[in-house]
Amino acid sequence: MFKRPGKLEYRPLAVENMRRMRRVNLIVLGVLVTLSLAAWNLKFTLGVTLGGLIVMINFQILMGTVKKVLTPGHSSPTRTAILTYYLRLGATAIVIATLIIAKIVDPIGLLVGLSVVVAGAFVLLLSRLKRNPSREAA
Repeated sequence: MFKRPGKLEYRPLAVENMRRMRRVNLIVLGVLVTLSLAAWNLKFTLGVTLGGLIVMINFQILMGTVKKVLTPGHSSPTRTAILTYYLRLGATAIVIATLIIAKIVDPIGLLVGLSVVVAGAFVLLLSRLKRNPSREAA
């Protein structure tokens, strides 16, 4: 009579939120790249694009680390999280420094691109607040 949900039908809330966040980040990056193409030069657009990709890859690695650390039975979650954090931070610093020192990208464009996840989180927050406003303030 009742059907149990299959593996594909079951999506924990955290997984669904991460998918939503990834989608919103891609949309924000697309909008920023389009605006930078229309208004600035190619170096600026390349900075926005590479900055957005760097921060989105970092965010995905962070989510994987958090998922791994929160999995029951993981041997040393704190040590793994700290090690991954420092490796990610070092790799990001090297990539960003190389892009700026070699003058491949415009530093301001790179900074704009690096803000994609923050902007995406803000857009997601505003959409959630618009959908479910608090009744206490009324």
